Amino acid sequence: MRGLAAIWAVTASMSAWAQSPPLWATVPAVPALSKPERSGYADSGGARLYYAVFNQHGGSPVILLHGGFASSESWGYEVPLLARTHEVIVMDNRGHGRSSMPDTPFS
Repeated sequence: MRGLAAIWAVTASMSAWAQSPPLWATVPAVPALSKPERSGYADSGGARLYYAVFNQHGGSPVILLHGGFASSESWGYEVPLLARTHEVIVMDNRGHGRSSMPDTPFS
């Protein structure tokens, strides 16, 4: 009887393991950015582009541009580290995050 219970426990745990996504398909939650020292919008080509500045009077500036389907909020791990020694500027590309998406085509 104990052997049967052990087989059932192993089978149940293997079933749960097989149903979970592979590690490469998971993405950890990104920590929220702290409040920027300055933020606003810059008009460019008919779009209003959001930007935020951290450690405004720090060292040389570093600009972080996110990839597709992301926003400036995706830099939650990097901004605190870089802001120790640099002025850090993040922005949302047009049509992403807080930036607008004008009717003009991409070029």
